[in-house]
Amino acid sequence: MSAKEEKKGGRLPIVRTEADIQALSHLSPEEKALAVKNINMVTPTVPYLMVANDPELLSFVTMMEWNCVALHDPDFQVIPFSPMNLITHVVARHTGSEYLLALITAMTVAGITDAKKENIYYTKLSMVEFPDSDLWTDEQRITIKFTKGALEHNISDELFEQARELWGEKRLLRHLFWISISNMWGIIQSALDIKVTSDMLPSGYAWTPEAIEALRKKFSKSKEGIMALWDSWSPK
Repeated sequence: MSAKEEKKGGRLPIVRTEADIQALSHLSPEEKALAVKNINMVTPTVPYLMVANDPELLSFVTMMEWNCVALHDPDFQVIPFSPMNLITHVVARHTGSEYLLALITAMTVAGITDAKKENIYYTKLSMVEFPDSDLWTDEQRITIKFTKGALEHNISDELFEQARELWGEKRLLRHLFWISISNMWGIIQSALDIKVTSDMLPSGYAWTPEAIEALRKKFSKSKEGIMALWDSWSPK
């Protein structure tokens, strides 16, 4: 697929290469240098590569997301039907983001490695809109309802207390942060009209424990750097 055809996937150019960056007339030389660094650091999925049209914004967005993921350790969004994974499923449906729904579904399928549970797991993919299904555990059921309630500004006192009892205050707040991050990406992807094409989604990967651990270390290092910056920063 040519670069011109690739850019039909949304409303802004998809910035994959240095040549793509040099073609962006709205960027200064300094911004182009940052853009080159960015495309070598971020996950090479279309939303990141489209937000790369603003290199500074992409840097901030990436650091915010990476640190949110680090705060959720040992949870991870590619773990099938974990809180982070289910939150993203619910958000994708809420925002109507074609790309986000396709991506989280592909990630979930790739993460289903227990053959004995494959049928249950694949069926669960179709049950996200039915939180009271017997297929869900209590935590999964609360995760779906809590996320939906947050997105609709409609969390009852009863649901909030169930979530706080289940997760504790810190985990509850971190889940709200992940809901916000996922919702942000859903909004961006919908506004940029990012459509799914056969070549857009990663293929041929499996979320092995080793692959997940490598990403965790990457995000943990980012979190350490941000906290060091925070410790050294003074508003005066």
